[in-house]
Amino acid sequence: MSKKLFIICVVISTLLFTGCQAKNQGESEPVSNDTEVKEQAADTKFRLAEGDGTELVLDKMPENIVVNSVGTAIVMNELGIELKGMTTTTRQLPEGLKGLTGIGTPPRPDIEKITSLNADLVIVSSEFKAAQGEMFKQNGITAYFIDNQLYSDTYESVEMLGKAFGKEEKARELLKGIKEREEKVLEEVKGKTQPKVLIIFGTSQSFQMATEVSYVGDMVKILGGVNVVNSTSGSYVPFSTENIVEANPDVILRISHGSPEEVKVLYAKEFDTNPIWQSVNAVKSGRVYDLDYELFSSNPGLKTIDALEALAKLLYQ
Repeated sequence: MSKKLFIICVVISTLLFTGCQAKNQGESEPVSNDTEVKEQAADTKFRLAEGDGTELVLDKMPENIVVNSVGTAIVMNELGIELKGMTTTTRQLPEGLKGLTGIGTPPRPDIEKITSLNADLVIVSSEFKAAQGEMFKQNGITAYFIDNQLYSDTYESVEMLGKAFGKEEKARELLKGIKEREEKVLEEVKGKTQPKVLIIFGTSQSFQMATEVSYVGDMVKILGGVNVVNSTSGSYVPFSTENIVEANPDVILRISHGSPEEVKVLYAKEFDTNPIWQSVNAVKSGRVYDLDYELFSSNPGLKTIDALEALAKLLYQ
């Protein structure tokens, strides 16, 4: 009898154990995946990538933003991103940027003003990173250096800033309008004779010649113009009337930077008193143009498409 009882107990224990195991398999509890949780947390951080591969990562979206670039400030304003301060400038600004605290000029930012605004992010043109990066770091200021020198940089800036600040829909809307206008311009100049172009970048101190990797040079290339300066090692090269006469450009574009009226006087003096210009085709045919300061002295942000349209008319009229 005891043997039968023992067998019965073994069978019952086996059935109970099997049933519990099946229940545990059918009602398994969620398993915490630490890697997945960490990845989700990382995705909530604010991120901006620089052109040289440097990535700026912040724990949260910045609230006190200042921008030391007129073009980039205009882009951010159109995207609906609020700014606390921007470049000190005499250029015409949209309503949303009027009255903002000036923080100095791109080459000479006012650290005291920036600090007084409790800035948690300063956006600066990448051309000043080598000169200013360490200065911002030493003053405990978070700086992001944006590529905004070329025409093509405008597209990338709109897309990148729109994504970072949660304004992607507005960014797509802005880019759609710009792209449609660009396609129309390129269609209009398609197949036309490509002019040889000289771009002079003038300040009150000196004249330089702009290459195809400068702001205006980039647009001339996009429009099919041939820059008489072949160098691509930098945006500008030393001014040389001998090389200009040899290249004999069909069109001369003059940019006035800094104090435009003062620079225009210097241009007039150079072209009126130096007889060498009289042998250049562009001068003989009256195709020497002073470019609009607001559109061409530096990248004007969303107005780059206005600049492209204006430039197309000058090159192909």
